[in-house]
Amino acid sequence: MKNGIMALFFVVISFNVFSQQSQSFKANDSEALFYTIFGEGAKVVILYGGPGYGCKTIFDWSKIIKNRQLIFFDQRGTGLSKNVRQDTSTINLRTSVSDIESLRQHLKEDKLVIIGYSWGAALAMAYAASYPDKVANLVLISPMGPDLSYNTEMFYNILSRRSKEERDSLNYWFQKDVIEKDEITAYKNQVFYTYIPYFFNHEKGEQLLWNLINNADFNATMFNLMWQDLNKIKFDVKENLKKYNGKCTIIRGQQDVISYKVIVQIKDILPQVLINEMAACGHFVDLEIPDSFPYLINSGLK
Repeated sequence: MKNGIMALFFVVISFNVFSQQSQSFKANDSEALFYTIFGEGAKVVILYGGPGYGCKTIFDWSKIIKNRQLIFFDQRGTGLSKNVRQDTSTINLRTSVSDIESLRQHLKEDKLVIIGYSWGAALAMAYAASYPDKVANLVLISPMGPDLSYNTEMFYNILSRRSKEERDSLNYWFQKDVIEKDEITAYKNQVFYTYIPYFFNHEKGEQLLWNLINNADFNATMFNLMWQDLNKIKFDVKENLKKYNGKCTIIRGQQDVISYKVIVQIKDILPQVLINEMAACGHFVDLEIPDSFPYLINSGLK
């Protein structure tokens, strides 16, 4: 997808909303970064996608993941961790990996269990490549690749899955006079027509996607800065990821816009990976297969 499109000081600050609790920790540069806790049991760190989205969109996972303490980590520049300096020196892969290591130390965990979704899966792989002995289990949902070779095919997959009506609508909402008339409405429709091809069933995905757009917390600055860095460094963690020998599970839809070649790549690097594919499902497996997703994600955590 075209990259320019949407596509912790240790004074613990806590507040309770029902069963959730948010806390902060100090990163290496003394910035306060936040995570939200749900449940009790063995800790699981959750990294959401984008890049640029806060975790609140997937808080409902706390209702389906059993017997675990879920750590929804708002990555630097997202969600509760948005109030930080944001420039090329702070929003980059190196800093993001370092932030996860700071979180691990703060949680006093010898090894992390990590669920990564889309971009979050790529970040999880990057962390495992840098700290292979600090990870016990990776659950990768609709993962981006361990390098950027998937991007071109993904771009053409998206184009081919967008109907003429959807293409026309996308072009309409990017017109300058339309944006000037109502910037917020134009932006939401830009996001909608950008991401509707990520669903296998567009009719079913329409309401699901609008719910996501209206409830999501997205930071375009973080998105653009991270992609700038990934392109600059030619993101590629394949060689170092071979050092990771812990458990790994992939959950994806067969019709994901991200090619199956990414799964082959990961399987070549991590032969121990277990692959769970769902038919008639695109990128957002938690939304398109809500009946099967709880079993798949809990199985990956066993």
